[in-house]
Amino acid sequence: MDFNPIVFDAIRAGDQLTSFKAWMRPREYFLERDVLKEIAARPQMACLLGFTIMMPAPDLIKFEFGIKGLFKADLAVGNQKSRNSY
Repeated sequence: MDFNPIVFDAIRAGDQLTSFKAWMRPREYFLERDVLKEIAARPQMACLLGFTIMMPAPDLIKFEFGIKGLFKADLAVGNQKSRNSY
């Protein structure tokens, strides 16, 4: 798989989530590509998504993950030891 390693840091993830909320708060409308750019700028926050589905701490991440050369997922996170990605 074409994932990048990441060391998850819950404190930094929380800080990045707070900054993302601050970015979103004043916007009534926004483009999807702008949201994706902001999420990509906050990889620790992106790893929090893995915790919403009860996976072990993410240690792999990939933005725009290619799927069979036909599609791209906006975000994929995984855990190397459990050999799962989401």
